[in-house]
Amino acid sequence: MCIQEGASNYEIAKPIEHRGVQLKGMPCKRLATLEDGSIFVEFEQDVNGCSADGLGKAGHCVAVNTSALKVMKKKEKHAK
Repeated sequence: MCIQEGASNYEIAKPIEHRGVQLKGMPCKRLATLEDGSIFVEFEQDVNGCSADGLGKAGHCVAVNTSALKVMKKKEKHAK
């Protein structure tokens, strides 16, 4: 899977609990790739995380493995 920085069409696909918050199913935006291959992602809500070294909002960011992310499907517009 190709994961683009700044793309907001991803969600957490696997059960991951971070400091008491279940992240599975939550939409997120990719911020940066770390040396070990994991990815800093940012969520809309505070997940008791970090700020990804200032790249995102304080408390909204977490490092996850790429295998935990999936591309979100865009909602199809119905013809009128």
